[in-house]
Amino acid sequence: MTRIYICEGSTNSYKLPCQANENNRAVPNHKDINHAHKMLAVEATKFQLAPRATSWGFNCRTDSQFPYWDPLVKLTEAAKAGEKYGVKICGTTFEDVITVFKVDLIPDYDRSGKIDDDDRTKANAGDKFYFWINDDDDSGIEDDSSAGNQDIPGAVSGWLEFYGRDPDNENDKIDGERDWVDFFPVFVDLKPTLDLIGTNGYKYVLKHTAGAVNAYIATNLGPTDAARHLRDHTYASAHDDATVQNITATGYTLPAAFLNAVKDDGKGVILLEGRSTSTNGNLIIEVQKLDGTPIGSHELPLSLDGVEKMFLHKNLRAASGGTGGRADEDTAPNYPDELCNGKQFIFVHGYNVNYDQARGWEAEIFKRMYWSRSNARFHAVTWQGDEGQLEVLGPILFGAYRTPNYHGNLFNAWQTGTGLREYLTEVSGCGPTYIAAHSLGNIIVSCALMQDAGLATKYFMLNGAIASEAFDSAQYNENMLHSDWIPYESLADLYASEWHSIFGSGDNRADLTWQDRFSAIASKTINFYSSGDEVFDIHLKTQAAEAISWEGYWDVGRKGRYAWAYQEKRKGELFLNGGSADTFSDCAGWRFNNAEPPTGWTEPEWNEWLEFWEYFLIDAATAASITTNELVTKPFFAMGAGDFRNNLFTTNTATANTWLTETNKWRVLAGAIPAMSLAAGRDTIPDVMAGNVDMNTTLKPSSWPNRGGDVEYDWLHSDIRNMAYIYTFGVFDAMVSQGGLDDNP
Repeated sequence: MTRIYICEGSTNSYKLPCQANENNRAVPNHKDINHAHKMLAVEATKFQLAPRATSWGFNCRTDSQFPYWDPLVKLTEAAKAGEKYGVKICGTTFEDVITVFKVDLIPDYDRSGKIDDDDRTKANAGDKFYFWINDDDDSGIEDDSSAGNQDIPGAVSGWLEFYGRDPDNENDKIDGERDWVDFFPVFVDLKPTLDLIGTNGYKYVLKHTAGAVNAYIATNLGPTDAARHLRDHTYASAHDDATVQNITATGYTLPAAFLNAVKDDGKGVILLEGRSTSTNGNLIIEVQKLDGTPIGSHELPLSLDGVEKMFLHKNLRAASGGTGGRADEDTAPNYPDELCNGKQFIFVHGYNVNYDQARGWEAEIFKRMYWSRSNARFHAVTWQGDEGQLEVLGPILFGAYRTPNYHGNLFNAWQTGTGLREYLTEVSGCGPTYIAAHSLGNIIVSCALMQDAGLATKYFMLNGAIASEAFDSAQYNENMLHSDWIPYESLADLYASEWHSIFGSGDNRADLTWQDRFSAIASKTINFYSSGDEVFDIHLKTQAAEAISWEGYWDVGRKGRYAWAYQEKRKGELFLNGGSADTFSDCAGWRFNNAEPPTGWTEPEWNEWLEFWEYFLIDAATAASITTNELVTKPFFAMGAGDFRNNLFTTNTATANTWLTETNKWRVLAGAIPAMSLAAGRDTIPDVMAGNVDMNTTLKPSSWPNRGGDVEYDWLHSDIRNMAYIYTFGVFDAMVSQGGLDDNP
């Protein structure tokens, strides 16, 4: 009798061809099964013998006229792969004529980097796997595009895309190391079957019912290698332009090299990207005869959709008068709640990020948290951090976006704090809440938590654009002094940053300082800083603070170097700073008082007709004699004009308090009160924080590339997104670990 092969789990009936021996052709009308002896159920075939068969004298008939031949066999639930089974026909036992085989498709459901028995159990139960389509435009190891647009989802190919962004899923290759984050592993488990039936006479075909995936058919990845493309730089870089195959509904025949790697070396993991939306499609592995006749298959349910269908979104741009941006989303249809563990994770982007770029930041941070095994529900918050943003045209900055109005956007961040607090109140009711922010977004989070610190369990501050002294008043760095004020370095009472200290309790002017502004939340804040952050690089006090000089243009415009120090040292200089009149950027700061001699400038009697820049400053010895009472109404720094001048520099405390509302207080802080410490994102803040982590030393892998110039091996300000995940996963792993965000659902 001919041997046949049946796939485990199949509910189909399979014809069992009998040999020519006529004694083996008749089939009883009852099902004769004895699984204890590895027998299979036998069903009568629908094909009858010709009348002449009756002359063969068979006495095993299912009716009064004709016997049945070529019986159909059907698996019982107890039949298992790798076993051989026999059948009884007319009392005769035929042993080992049926071999049961099995094929599997198993994803890394829990993103552990190992496809194991837990994953197999879920696959066997038919659990759907959820992932995003690869419709951004990655390339290389970092997003060094001038506009920072690589990660914005929804790229459209051809002339429809203004920035020339073609979606990665429309080409036939891996688009650099940054693209690997958009590929998920699936173990094509064929080894038992290949050991049973091999490839002689059979082929193995991979299909997707909607043709919605591309696959990199790796020959060197096994079940324990499911994250090599994300965490092994040697592997990721060696295959970063590898060819991918479009897996259609018709199917792609797996090549011999792959099958040999499975059979001989225990490999079998392929890497797939979502090509198009398909929320109810199946990935299929099918075993076929060479003529295309299927003999067995296995299906993996896949749900593929835009990445923004996998997390929630809150648009707070209107909090500061902004418009545009993605609408609020309070559901994530392609990432069901049952996949989350009840914890909430909120991300807030930083400065110089418009609402389209925000989509890229949010999508990429979600993807990286996902691969670092976070099971928390992800929320993205968009805010207006791009007021005054310009697209710069020119040979150096072509297509780049720059937002010179830092002070105005700092004020926007404060205004957004209340909106975030309200959202946190809503979200925290759903479970323990963890929040992370990048750069200036940390002002929003800090302001929100100062209103109610209990709304977040833990706060991850990433490259924080906040003065360190805001968390600890002991933080001070002499290099934050403006070079013009070096002669008065010993007279700190003259600084705008110290003017608050001459007022007592009950006077709102005493609160015009960055010192200890956020100290109440330091104990729940983990400071992820970079000692190589170019934006927060130490600008020596002896260096000129002129952003419009060639050096300044190159540093700030091209590379962003010293940007933090420049915007602090240019407070008081509206034009040079690109600040905002709304934030009094032309008042106080480091501009000297030239309007009320002798407090600041002295005017020669013989030259009264000269303009203000012809005045000369009093020397330090003379300045040291200025009394505290004099500084109330005639400070050493510029007094500005209008409301600022009329309401602050007065001996009438009630007048000052009435004008210095919380809104005006933040207007003054944003544009007129310089920080005297480094940014939190540059250095450790010892003793008071819940933790301090230098990403530039502790979390940077040895594979970090040398990008040349002043940068070399430094972890830069936006590298948490710009650099490929394979270089930055340590930060995301740390946040997940610190928050227990990988707890099982």
